[in-house]
This record gives sequence, C-alpha cells and structure tokens, in this order.
Amino acid sequence: MMKKAFLLLFAAFTSATLPAATAAGTPAEYYPSPMKWNDDLRGVATDVSFLNTRPAGANGRILARGEEFVESGTGNPIRFIGIGMGGRAALELSKEDARKLAAHLAKNGVNIVRFHNIDGGNPRDSILDTTRNDTRKLNPVMLDRFDWLFACLKAEGIYLIMPLKVNRQLKSGDGVPAGTGHKFVGRFAARWIELQKEFARQTLLHVNPYTGLAPAEDPAVVGIELNNEDCLFRPWIDNEARIRQLSSVHRAELEELWKEFRRTANQPESPLDAATPAEKAEFLTAMDARYNRIMRDFLKNELKVKPLIVDTQMDWGGLAGLEREALSDYIDTHGYWNHPEFRGTPWKFTRGNWYVRNESQLKYLAEPGQCKLTELASWRPAGKPFSISEYDYPYPCDYTVEMMPLLALTASRQNWNALHLFIHGMTAHYDTSRITGMFDQTNHPGKIGFFPAAALIYRTRMFEPAGECEELILPRKPHTLFANRFDRAWEKSSGGKWRNLFTTRQVISNRRLPLDSETIETERKTGAAPKTTISVNAQGDEVFLRAASPRGIVLIGHFGGKSMESGGFRITAREFPGNFGAAVLVSRTGEPIASSASCLLTVAGRFDNQGIRFNRRRNSTQVSAGSVPGMIDCQLGGGPVIATRLDADIALPADGPRKIYRLTTEGARKGEVPGNWSDGTLSFRIEPDHEAIYYEITR
Repeated sequence: MMKKAFLLLFAAFTSATLPAATAAGTPAEYYPSPMKWNDDLRGVATDVSFLNTRPAGANGRILARGEEFVESGTGNPIRFIGIGMGGRAALELSKEDARKLAAHLAKNGVNIVRFHNIDGGNPRDSILDTTRNDTRKLNPVMLDRFDWLFACLKAEGIYLIMPLKVNRQLKSGDGVPAGTGHKFVGRFAARWIELQKEFARQTLLHVNPYTGLAPAEDPAVVGIELNNEDCLFRPWIDNEARIRQLSSVHRAELEELWKEFRRTANQPESPLDAATPAEKAEFLTAMDARYNRIMRDFLKNELKVKPLIVDTQMDWGGLAGLEREALSDYIDTHGYWNHPEFRGTPWKFTRGNWYVRNESQLKYLAEPGQCKLTELASWRPAGKPFSISEYDYPYPCDYTVEMMPLLALTASRQNWNALHLFIHGMTAHYDTSRITGMFDQTNHPGKIGFFPAAALIYRTRMFEPAGECEELILPRKPHTLFANRFDRAWEKSSGGKWRNLFTTRQVISNRRLPLDSETIETERKTGAAPKTTISVNAQGDEVFLRAASPRGIVLIGHFGGKSMESGGFRITAREFPGNFGAAVLVSRTGEPIASSASCLLTVAGRFDNQGIRFNRRRNSTQVSAGSVPGMIDCQLGGGPVIATRLDADIALPADGPRKIYRLTTEGARKGEVPGNWSDGTLSFRIEPDHEAIYYEITR
C-alpha cells in the first residue's frame, strides 16, 4: 500500500491548518460529533475494557494451535481486535498521554496493537538515532518513550506485535552501496540481513525498564513481524527490471545466489540473464523462503525469542507467498476497501488525479463480484491462525459505518483470528476535533465509534463460524500457474461460481497435487450449521444486511425512509443524507438481549469534516487554495467532525421495562429517552436533537 509514501505525506497533512466550518456553519441535517483520542472514562455503557485480562500475558503467552491463537496458561482460544500504531503517534506522547491512550483503546475493546514505522528516518517518529551517518544505534529518548507506551498498553491487557523492518533506509555508514533501497534488496543482500539481525538483537533483547522484561521473552508480545509488505517475486510488476536496476554489488550477490540455486537443483550453471521468466520466478520464490528461514533460525536459535514469528503479508507475491509463509507461525494479510486510486502521479492529490470508489462492500457480498473481503477469504491457508494486520475504509467514504460490524461478522463466519485497523495517527499535538487523515481511525466516529460493539460481537463469539468449509487443493507449483493469482485459482475451482462468505469458509489446503498443470481439486467439509443468521440482499442500487444472534443484532444498509428488522430488533427511519446507516445492538452482560441488564445500541449514518469540498460524484474532492503540497492537495475539511441527524423509531426484544439513555461520544449519559414496553417489546424514538450515536438500554 505504499505505506512509506503515505506516512511521510501524512506527517505534512496532520501538521497543517485546514479550514474550519463553512461560513454557513454546520448543515441543518448534521450535528457536531467529535471523538476524543484520549477518552478514558470508565464504567459507562461504551466501556468494554472488561473483555481484557490484565496485564496482557497474565494467562500465559500466545501460541498457535491449529487454526486458533490460544493462551498457554489456560488453553483457551483468544481472538484479537486492534489497531496499528507507529511514528509520531507512538513516540511523541507524554507519559500521561500514553497512559490515557492505552486506557482509551482498552475501553473500546482493543486487545492488540501492531507497532509500525518505528524504524524510519524522521527524527520525530523513529527509535533509530537519525543524527548519525548510519542506522545502527538507537535513540535512547525515543526508546524510553516506546518502552513506556509498551508498558502502558500491556498493563491495560493489550498485546503487541513487534516489527523488525518497515521503513528503515540504510545510509553510507552502514556499508552498503549508494542508493540501496529498503525493499527487495533487504530480502537477499547479506549486509542488509546482517543489519536486520543487529536491529533485532538491539530491540528484542533490550530489557524494558517499565516491565522488567525484554520483548523476546515478554508474554505480552504475540508476534514478531520480519518485514512489512515486501517480497522478492511480485507478479504485478516487472521483476526483471528490478533486477537490472540493482547496484553492481547487489547484482553480483544475486548472481552468486542464482548459481548456488542451480547447483542445488543439479542444473547447469548459467547467467541469471539467460534464465527464462519461469526460472526467475522459481528462483525468486525460493530466495523469499530462504530469507524467512535465515531470520527464523536466528531469532529462534540464537536470540531464543519466544513470541510467534511471521514473515510478511500473504497477499504480497501472489500464490508464491504460499511457499514463503508456510514457514511462518501464523498467516498475516492486509486489505483496504475504498483505497484512493490515481490516474497519473501516485499519491498526488490534485484535481482529477485521484478518486475513491465510495461504495459499499455489501453489494459484492449479496451477488457475484470481487471485493476486499472476498479477496481476504481467498488468501487463507489451512491449519494456521489468520490475521489481518491492516484494514481500513480510507476517508472520504459515505459507507464507513459498515466497516467494523461487517468485518466482525465476516471474520466470525470465516473464523479469522486477529483484526487490526490502520492506523492510530493522532497525538495531543494534533487537532483532534476532525478526521485528520484518510487512514486515521481514532477521530472518525464511523470507525472507532463502532469498536465497542464490534469487539463484543467478535471477541465473545456472538456468531459461529460457517458450517461448510471449501478447501482448495492446488497443483505442486501453483505460483507458476493461474497467472500467480489467488482469484484465478479459486475461479478455476468453481467455474466462476460465487461463494457466500456467510455460509462457506474458504481455505487453501496444505496438500498439493503431483501435477504441473492448471488442475485443481476441492474438498467440501460440512459441520453443524450456525444457529445465528446473516443475510445480505440487494434491491436495485440499495443493499441491506441483517444479522441476528441472541446477544447481538446488526442492521446495515439503505434504511433511510424504510424499515429494517432482524431478531426482533427493528429500525424505522425517516430519510437522511445518503440514507445509508448501521444500527448495532449488543448485550454487554453475556445474556440474551431480551433479558440483558445492559445493552448498547450504536446507530449512525454519514460522517464528514465541515467544509469538505466534494466533486459532483462524491468520489474525490476539489483542490483547495493554499493547501499543503503533496498528499493534501485535496481538501478534507475542518473540525468539528459532523454526523447526520437521525429520526427513527426503534423496537427491540425485552423481558420487562427498561431505562434508555442517549450518551455522549465518551459514553456519559446526557439525557433519558422516553420508552414504552409492551408484550416483550421495548420501543422508543431517536429524535434529531438527540445528537447521539450511542444509546444505553438498562434495567
């Protein structure tokens, strides 16, 4: 996802001053609804921190057992839902802000943080000493801040993923040729690997003074990620051009590896240039796996690290990733819906150069079509836990409210094991009243606002896995076939048949057919059908999802001007901007909704910054005068963030009268809402002047 480009430009954006509300003020159909990134108010209906066991690791370290993460001390399976964090967001926090942030994340149901981009060249967002002409020393001030944040997160029951390489760029003092990049070369060059081992020793064996443990032995660390979004064989680019562009030193090194590869295969020596594209693909795939073996052997046998190890993301490298990631302890992927696309210069947000799809994923789950969730499902090998460590609906998007509940439901049915959004990007130095960036989670009410409900749905397993599982059995060398694409292989297996993610799990078998042709087998395994229901249907341009379990009910879709119902929960809404929204009702007590003493309703439509200047199709923005060059040539507007006013009648199952409160974005009660109970149904009205996305329903 070109994270380095994004992170550099993101820093420029977040330090810019954007316009506040337009002269006309907040539109009548909206109300201000900012969310605090450091809200740590406990004991309210939006507080689900009780899901976390404190400190992280109290029940033993996390193991990979079959397709589950389990606690070594209890043997119980555990699911993770969390967020990525790196750069300035992690390293510019005061100690009090770090404590508040950790408490805020735990309050919202977060139980894992994936550290990201702590090895870059910006002195404000790196634990490396950027004043030197090499990258071999750590900055003690930044390391101390990192240690403190680590300790705060651990204390709140939040587990960690440690990165070994994200954006590190080597310098002349590192002993590498000038112009050495950090992608591709780092996976085979001996000097790069040596320096990465050194960094691993420095960070993983360093004893955190606030925990008394080094990350290598801390049970709060779930995993160590070797290399973010990097592989040697990438079918969607010109790999031969990348080889030609190498420095003479690295080209010679790669040639020697090629000769060794040929000798090992009992094949005659020949120059790499003489190799066929298929032979080069095979070689690069083998070198990718070699890197994984080298680093795993070093970490496990020399440093004696105890956390799980994952190389990079399964989706990087296409089907070739199967060979590389077969060595990893669990499988990791990244996925973005509504990611910006560019007609010309990448990451140049000038008028006409960029756009987003700005559509719901639901219609692609209701009828044949490819979307990010269907892609993620197609990337899972059998037999290992499955993690999505980056996921997002980048802003602007009119359908963001579907993101968290839809991800939680899909992950539940597919039995995925860890979900992380990308990225937490704010600190106290930033304006937190607005959505501060395309990928920011922590001040977008449509994202972080649905975290408590999503955490309850996913972590407490309100919806069972799909009863049917389709296992894809591939030929011996799948990366040499199907254009090295997962989707082509799955299409071949079904003749283009559409798969329903809510009824059928998808996995790729570890078995291989003894063939080198595009021959595929599938094996279907049928288990107990789920007792809970999830259905999606489309009506013209409108889409609707209904999901019901005893403890949680989800309604998503174009319910403005309509009525939607599932499991006895009904919303009848008057029209509002876009008419697309989400209403998620969950029990906080583990009891069925009808008998629960405490339920949380999260309901919302569209969120925007004030003054954002869309084009006619709402899939891009117009150029703003005086904007920051680079990423923010588009104008994303100013604060406070605004939400659509809703006018709706609500009905839900209840075994007796309840009190209903509308809540602030922190979860504090700001007024009681009149309700009526009759014959097992509680009803009340959401009024436009409530200005709330949360409602507490309690005895």
